[in-house]
Amino acid sequence: MLTAVIVCALLPSLALAYTYRCPRPDGATQLLQSNRYVALRGIDLYDGHPDEMAQLKPDNGDTLTPREPAVWTTEDISPRAYWMACRYDHGIRYLRRLDALEKRCVEIMGGALPLGLECR
Repeated sequence: MLTAVIVCALLPSLALAYTYRCPRPDGATQLLQSNRYVALRGIDLYDGHPDEMAQLKPDNGDTLTPREPAVWTTEDISPRAYWMACRYDHGIRYLRRLDALEKRCVEIMGGALPLGLECR
């Protein structure tokens, strides 16, 4: 009985994490352009559709090092959806609307390259 009370007390503090991955350019035909190699260069987070140009600056954007993941924290829930933009060579972008109302997103890194976002 005591265990059930402790578990229930901890549940509100455990935030569900959502993972959003950028497509791998070597396996995604939509990212190939004129038979040129296309590499993922970065991830941007937007308040609203990226065409609206409301790009959010990472909290650690001024001090970010190449192997350090970017971190975005939002103070308020936006009435517009948040969007992730995966930036590839040759100006190619993959856009994805985030499914949930996240308060914090952290880049998932693969070495020095971003792979996606984990948001809670």
